[in-house]
Amino acid sequence: QDVVVDPDFVLPFPPNGSDVLFCRNYSTSNSTDSTNETNDSNETTNNTCILVPCRQDSCSTHMRREAFLACKEWEGYGVVDDVICQSWEEFVETDCNFWCSNCTALGLTIYGQCIFYLGTALPFSLAFGYCQEARSAFERARCPSAKIDKYEWCGPEKDYAQCNALCGNYKVAPGVDVDGCDCWRDRGTINAPTICVGETVNTGVIPGTMGLEHSCRLVPRDCHNMFEDSKCGMYHYCPVDVCVVKNITCPWVNDCQSDGVCDKNGGDCFYTQKQNGVLCTDYIDYTHDDRCVSGFCVGKEDKCMRYGVDCATTNPCLQPRMLMTYRGVETNCDTGSGSCMFEPIPDGTPCSSSMAPE
Repeated sequence: QDVVVDPDFVLPFPPNGSDVLFCRNYSTSNSTDSTNETNDSNETTNNTCILVPCRQDSCSTHMRREAFLACKEWEGYGVVDDVICQSWEEFVETDCNFWCSNCTALGLTIYGQCIFYLGTALPFSLAFGYCQEARSAFERARCPSAKIDKYEWCGPEKDYAQCNALCGNYKVAPGVDVDGCDCWRDRGTINAPTICVGETVNTGVIPGTMGLEHSCRLVPRDCHNMFEDSKCGMYHYCPVDVCVVKNITCPWVNDCQSDGVCDKNGGDCFYTQKQNGVLCTDYIDYTHDDRCVSGFCVGKEDKCMRYGVDCATTNPCLQPRMLMTYRGVETNCDTGSGSCMFEPIPDGTPCSSSMAPE
């Protein structure tokens, strides 16, 4: 059956801070006419319902922070400070919970706060234009990034990996004791330059540069989430893959450990032990029959080789007691103990007394 949908239909965001079961009517055509012309008498009316969830998970965290930073943009006019910006946080959190993270509604909240304070310092027409810009930036950039669906956006299907490599150094990272970089535009200055303060994941001199050190001043424009055209702004609150940001390569340990796997939540390397008894190589030339024991490669020591034992003798009444070694070589040195093995020549065998030991 063909479903005839109202082209002007728009699914509204649910108000009042709760999930809403939204229902609508639509018509279906039962026509089988090959000309595809629908006979009104053959249409039936149906009803369908959609559960619209109320998303509030970012209201007390990311959305609050974005409201604070949106407020900071007007410090240059002397009308706001950190205390006032905290009140912007409160207003946005309240409205975020009520409107279920509806960015259109929250853009209006930002506009209301902006015009209330900026209107005291600028002519209304000028304040109106500036605050409309602030509203648009929050509605179309800051807010969408703050309420991002991590399952949808922070995976391989999107540009997350590329943006993590570019921007992860400037964000809060799991297992790394840094606050990340907070950025806003100084709208009280000509061209509204971007200001970024905070801490980066990496510290010290950037490899391949002439002494340039990691700093929040180096945040690329594509990493900012207050610009609608920012390539990576939507990934601002995706989890940081510390392994990529710190360029961690897990080192080889030994033959009895698997290749290391870097945990993106902190950058630690983890290994898996091979089973005991698995053949391995300990890279020691005087051991043999190397096998894994509790994650370590352990070989049997050839003490004759290790200590360079010389089992020659000047005693004419002793002859070497030869044994076949693990290498297929006959020797009178016991590889396990490093001792020389001899057996006496039968009594009465002629010998030279000059060669006898004293």
